[in-house]
Amino acid sequence: MSSAARVLDGRTARFSRAQLDPLLSPVLQSELPGLAIALDEDAMRPLLQATLFGDGARYQIDRCNPGRAIYLGGDFCGVRYELEVRDTASGDTIEPLVMGRVFRDHKARAAFLRERLEPVAARLRGRPELAIFRTPIALLEPASMAVHVFPIDPELPAVGDATDRRRLIELLGARLPDVREGHFAIRDCRVEVANYARWPRCTLRYTLEGIAAGGAPSWRVVYGKVAADGSGERTLAVIAALRERLAQRGDRVSIPRVLGFWPDLQLLLLEAIPGRSFISRLLKEHLTGTQTPHSSTPSLAEAIATCGRIAVAIHTTKIGLGSRRALDDELGWSERSIQALRRVSPDLGAQLHAWHGQIAAYARQARPLEPGFSHGDFTGSNLISDGTASGLVDFDTVCQAQPALDLG
Repeated sequence: MSSAARVLDGRTARFSRAQLDPLLSPVLQSELPGLAIALDEDAMRPLLQATLFGDGARYQIDRCNPGRAIYLGGDFCGVRYELEVRDTASGDTIEPLVMGRVFRDHKARAAFLRERLEPVAARLRGRPELAIFRTPIALLEPASMAVHVFPIDPELPAVGDATDRRRLIELLGARLPDVREGHFAIRDCRVEVANYARWPRCTLRYTLEGIAAGGAPSWRVVYGKVAADGSGERTLAVIAALRERLAQRGDRVSIPRVLGFWPDLQLLLLEAIPGRSFISRLLKEHLTGTQTPHSSTPSLAEAIATCGRIAVAIHTTKIGLGSRRALDDELGWSERSIQALRRVSPDLGAQLHAWHGQIAAYARQARPLEPGFSHGDFTGSNLISDGTASGLVDFDTVCQAQPALDLG
């Protein structure tokens, strides 16, 4: 155990639920009195049912999973709801995504509905995926919140165009090599949210249903990334440079090709590379003792070694793209986050602040490494493998940093 680890290990704090649970914070209760209702599934299910569909309607909410609550210091708290909605006529189930904001007062939420939501909703009026809702935007007074159904998003309005099936069939047909070469004809496009974790970006999965050249049914999968921060355009140069550099050196790391970029839609179109994320699954199996040996499944140690090889391949490309991210930048961001938390949860914030100071002191004692090209989000969800080949995705956050940033 390192000296830093011994210091932190010897000072493990014990907190009560009142010190840890933000819903029990007097500050949060005062600023956002509706938040407790907004995060209560049993309270929100009937509210959303009555507002979005109507009581006794054809569509019934069977499940309402609140999550991804993001509190932005006194103004509002964003919440997302993954719904499971049953069509009582057909028995089919749909899973719409509903987003909401809990505000301090009625004036703020009414202004948000009028000035931010109504213009976006008006642009998407008539969209088939919104037709089942009595209204796709609304105020929920008991929870002091405004809600809107995806793809209505005032922070990322371009996602509305990037989910328009009819427009997508036209756009994708002009860019997919198989379509242009006559090997595949698109008949329909199914749009799913693949990742909506970080504002202001959304990753969409497009499953294209069509006919192969011989007349047999066929499918293709591509990914679309919508970003309001300009990362889509920056990613074009990053992927081009990375694919070229890795190919020159013979490194066997799969990087998705860019199939197109539409500035007006803020949409970057990428090919799907074979496989799925694997580290989290293997780690869970290892910790629970449920991993079963299989010839096509790598062990956890082999998977970690694969991740190491990918990191080395990326870090030694000497690509000069990406902004600088230094240790002081990371320490400053984390300290600001702790200070924001400290206002709501003083005891927890004070302990985190103390630990942060110790970590910062030990980090500055280490000899810094030369900064270079780094992924910036080198996490398990972005490492892909199909058992034979491995790859890396999501290059929105590439930067010039010490290799330690990617290694956590």
